[in-house]
Amino acid sequence: MDNVINKYKLLSNTAKSQVLDFIDALLSKEKSETTTSKISYRDKLLKVSQWSDSDIKVYEKNAVLLNNWKAEEW
Repeated sequence: MDNVINKYKLLSNTAKSQVLDFIDALLSKEKSETTTSKISYRDKLLKVSQWSDSDIKVYEKNAVLLNNWKAEEW
């Protein structure tokens, strides 16, 4: 970090301003990515399907039938 500070001190005022602008741009991009990822995650959670007990009973019944199925012998 000391290297960065020493190099920054060697820059002209215009160059220092450009460096600060660049850092601000990077920080704003990072903040927006975090916000976007939170919104995206929330949207994904809201799209998760909800199954009722009657929905699950159909699959439980089919599981029992499948377990009782006997393959034909040759």
